[in-house]
Amino acid sequence: LEMTGAQINSVLNEAVNNALSGSTGSYPYAAGLRYWVDPNLPEGERVFDIEMNSRLESDWTKLDQDSAFTVVTNSFVASGRDGYFTFGEIDNKVDTYIEYSQSFIDYTLDEGILIDPLRSE
Repeated sequence: LEMTGAQINSVLNEAVNNALSGSTGSYPYAAGLRYWVDPNLPEGERVFDIEMNSRLESDWTKLDQDSAFTVVTNSFVASGRDGYFTFGEIDNKVDTYIEYSQSFIDYTLDEGILIDPLRSE
């Protein structure tokens, strides 16, 4: 999916809102993103101070709301389910037809050894 930073912000807030309303599957997690969540804030503002670190290879920087980014997810979430409504509005989806578990297996085989990132990262 090609998305702007503003759309990424929206989809994270949508998923948090959905999770807080009783869903057991929609709480957002992501590689290369970190952010704060305050469930007491109004809907649409609960996720804030979003930072990105592309491929975890550089410094964390504030997510630029106007820039375009490539986002990868599974087809279920990409269709707007589990509260990820903004994903469902994106037209330029590419389905690889690869099970996400297979992608993880392939990544693990390529890396050889996986390590936990430092908590400070």
